[in-house]
Amino acid sequence: MQGVLNALPKPKLEGAADADTTIVTYGSTYGAASEAVERLNKEGIKCNHLSVKYLIPFQEKEITELLKNKKHIIVVEMNKSGQFARHLRAETGITATGNVRKYDGEPFEPKHVVAGIKDVLKGKKIVESESLEPGWRTPHPPGPGVMSTSSTH
Repeated sequence: MQGVLNALPKPKLEGAADADTTIVTYGSTYGAASEAVERLNKEGIKCNHLSVKYLIPFQEKEITELLKNKKHIIVVEMNKSGQFARHLRAETGITATGNVRKYDGEPFEPKHVVAGIKDVLKGKKIVESESLEPGWRTPHPPGPGVMSTSSTH
C-alpha cells in the first residue's frame, strides 16, 4: 500500500489556505460543495474545500496536515449515518465540527450546502438537508403491485 500511496496525487485544498472553515467531501458532492464555497466566500464566510479522492489507501498524513489547524471542518455527504465523517475520524483522529447530510434520493444543490454550512457555523452539529421545493422532487412510478391513482386506464 505504501507504493500506491507514493504514486497517488497529493490532496489539496481548493480556495484560500488560511480559511478557518474547510468543507470536506468525497465523491458526488464535489460540484455542489465547490460552488457553495464560491457563494459562501462572496457572502464573507471565508472557507475552502478538500475533496478526498481515495478511501483506500487513505492519505492520512496529507489530509491530517491540511486539516490540523482548521477552526471548522464540515463534512458534506450523501448518506444518513455520516459514514465519511466517521471514516475521516478513524483514519486521522480529526472529528468534524459538523456534518451536512442528504439522503432523500435527490442530489445536493449548492444552496442546500450553503444553508447547511451556515447552520453548522451557528452551532448545529448535524444538518439533514432535503429537497422540499415544489417541482424539485423526481416523480417515481409506483412499485410492482401498487395500484396507480391516475384516471387513465
